[in-house]
Amino acid sequence: MFPIIAEIAKTAIENKQSLIIEGVYIPPDYKEYFDSGYLAHIKYVCLIFSRNYTENNFDLIKEKANVIEERLDDTLCRQALIDENLFNLKQCEKLKNNYRLIESEYNVDTDDLFE
Repeated sequence: MFPIIAEIAKTAIENKQSLIIEGVYIPPDYKEYFDSGYLAHIKYVCLIFSRNYTENNFDLIKEKANVIEERLDDTLCRQALIDENLFNLKQCEKLKNNYRLIESEYNVDTDDLFE
């Protein structure tokens, strides 16, 4: 699906429009879909829960899972969530993608996300 989403993003950039694309729609290697001219206009950040945060706040994470969008499958496995966030962290480090590691409190300041 991302090749289609990448073209939508390119069109938005060409038309000087703002566009937010979030979640599982963005693969870790998203940069491969854009040349440097497009990348100069893309602001990317991956929010990652640490193992500690997930273990200490799993009930809260589960409670808030449907706040942005209603998920068809609301089952959430603690270990799967830990594994997925660890994978995302490793991919961000490997590919030099911007990320914020949420370790103790989920309080992300949007003003400093893209510094």
